[in-house]
Amino acid sequence: MDRRGFLARSVRVAAGVGGLVGVVTGSGCVERIGAGSPSLMERDPPERPESFTESSVVEYVATVEEVRTHNEHVRNGATELDLTTAATFDYEVDGGYHVTAQHAGTVSHERNGEQSVGELYSRPVPYRVTPEETIRLSVERDRIEGDSTDDGSVDAPLSVRHCNVLDQPREVTLEVVRHEESDGERVALLDGGPVIDRERTVGPREAIELRGIAATPGTYRVIAHVSENGVTGQGRIDIELPGVDRRSNVDVLSTPDGLSTRALPPFDPI
Repeated sequence: MDRRGFLARSVRVAAGVGGLVGVVTGSGCVERIGAGSPSLMERDPPERPESFTESSVVEYVATVEEVRTHNEHVRNGATELDLTTAATFDYEVDGGYHVTAQHAGTVSHERNGEQSVGELYSRPVPYRVTPEETIRLSVERDRIEGDSTDDGSVDAPLSVRHCNVLDQPREVTLEVVRHEESDGERVALLDGGPVIDRERTVGPREAIELRGIAATPGTYRVIAHVSENGVTGQGRIDIELPGVDRRSNVDVLSTPDGLSTRALPPFDPI
């Protein structure tokens, strides 16, 4: 298995089975199908990994997302569900493993004797896993018009995801400046000022994606600032465009240990 990614086993419950039958899902849970029509049951969450490694945490997160999504649709009256979940390891920092998950598939409902089928496709969602807890962050997405695009613009513009795993909101100022090489050194291109310079408040255990900050090829310095109770912190990272083909290229992470910035690896969509 790739240490950076894991594809969860699909869950499938077929309709029209006579009698009472037990179906074993990909994660080992048994679901019951009654006479004449299917009946989905909620599943228990997976056991936490016995040992924490990139591979074990990624597989665990994929299964958590799978079971969570399964149970949500069961509670909403689904009669048939076909689900696949993918998870990608992002990085390990400040005592936690950070993973991004996504799911896709189909779901069926029966209303007035008729079966309807709908497509499922989620946007990527970040997780943080520590020996003590698992955090699934809700995500707000905001389109930013940073620099103008032209025929030379990249397919995946620079986008930054603010992840706050604290139990309190955090105000973070994000500045993005374009750089160029001069005599072997990177020099900021400040004509017209930074590409963006703005402050956002990220709620507790939430994330905000700032999308489309820059689309012109080049080098960009992403600088995040935080100031609380007289204490200041800063994280910075240089990102090349074109870079990874992912909607978020950079993470700004707030944890009890402070503020950090990380480049994000490619994420293979389902």
